[in-house]
Amino acid sequence: MCGRDADGDRLDLAAEYSTDGGGKNWYLIGTKLAVQQGSTQVFKINDVDIYTYDIRITAYDPKGASGFDTDSFVVVPNQPPTIEHISTTPNTIYVSDDVTLTFKVDDPDGDALELNVQTSDDGGTSWNELTRKTVQSGSLQSIVIPDVKVMSYLIKASVVDPPLGERDQSDTSFTVGNLSVKGMVNHTDKWNENRTSFNKSKTGTSQSPRAIDVFWPGERFELRAESTDIATNSSVTCISVEVELLQKWF
Repeated sequence: MCGRDADGDRLDLAAEYSTDGGGKNWYLIGTKLAVQQGSTQVFKINDVDIYTYDIRITAYDPKGASGFDTDSFVVVPNQPPTIEHISTTPNTIYVSDDVTLTFKVDDPDGDALELNVQTSDDGGTSWNELTRKTVQSGSLQSIVIPDVKVMSYLIKASVVDPPLGERDQSDTSFTVGNLSVKGMVNHTDKWNENRTSFNKSKTGTSQSPRAIDVFWPGERFELRAESTDIATNSSVTCISVEVELLQKWF
């Protein structure tokens, strides 16, 4: 505030506040003596609470004359922050994938927030910190867990509004699948057609007397492998396929 006096006198100032809505009870904030007119003076109210504060500044000159001015401000309650799990990618997760977790953090007051993300691979008995950092309200935050193992992961993400310690938490989880491959030796389509025709001519059934798992000298056969049906957005890709003859009986 700025005090002025038409005579140019130095002024004594008294600052008061009231929170009863009618100015019935006034409490002293502080005083300043013999201040130069036209100068700016600052008064501080510590630890304000959720009220409407009426402010009154009274100026006194050396001859006892006085005048005052009033103002007001409103203290609103601090609103708690929020955190929301947005996505986990890839949707289907396999061993050695890099998993990205995305969260949205927000604070109605626009305060900067402290983000903490932890993971557990033992059902929540112990937790390992993935990240701890200050983030802006309204932002999307992505955290990457590289080269995941075959297990279930629990995720605990929290945000804290530092001034008052108010917090929110978002929990999620994902399970990592294993990769597999199954090798097979098949008849050619033409051989199998002949086999089933022969069986039907002998027994009327397609699988007897020559079963599908019986192979004959001179027969051509097909090698076939069935691997895990990997989701299209997985970071796992097939690099190569190898076939090895382990034993022969001739």
